[in-house]
Amino acid sequence: MKAVSEFFSRVIPMATGCPEPVAEQAIVDSAIDFCEKTLALRYQSDALFAVSGISTYDIEVPTYHALSRIIHAKIGDQELQAMPVEQLPTERDYSAQPVKFYVTQGQFERQLNLYPTPDASYTVNMTLAIRPLRGTGYLADDLFDYWLEPVVAGTLMRLKAIPDQPFSDPAGSIYYGQRFGALCNNARVEGNIGRVVGSMQTKPRPFL
Repeated sequence: MKAVSEFFSRVIPMATGCPEPVAEQAIVDSAIDFCEKTLALRYQSDALFAVSGISTYDIEVPTYHALSRIIHAKIGDQELQAMPVEQLPTERDYSAQPVKFYVTQGQFERQLNLYPTPDASYTVNMTLAIRPLRGTGYLADDLFDYWLEPVVAGTLMRLKAIPDQPFSDPAGSIYYGQRFGALCNNARVEGNIGRVVGSMQTKPRPFL
């Protein structure tokens, strides 16, 4: 993990007079936007052990992060299909090997819902797209090592759009916004064809 302050040397010289707390929040907001647009920051979660009769499980993500999307969920070699909102079940009237999933918000965490309800024990493996938490002081190493340019561009787009500041620059904000968009497109394509994609991994363990 990298402290957000490690991005300052790439940002503050281009936004002279910007207070560090303002720069820090803009960096985090840019990193979140980048992760949401590209799904480039991914996490291979611990194996989840589903049991008979229980359909809902907390989704574990790394510290300082939140879930953006489940990229893949599998039982063995079988890919589980994401359920559209309009198809979400109102009742659970049968049990079988799950073939679909959807995500809900629990009290503290996002939750994986398996459908139909498991009729036996199953091991579920997931690849997650994650993003930084809004109030974090740390960002994943990959956002610094691989995706520094789009994060910086998105930060400067935000800072230069703030009115009536020494670093205000509407034209500069447009320029960096266009650059941010182009770099996000490149990152999304690279991820889709299997090039550089962030990969935060842990060892499997039981998770109920």
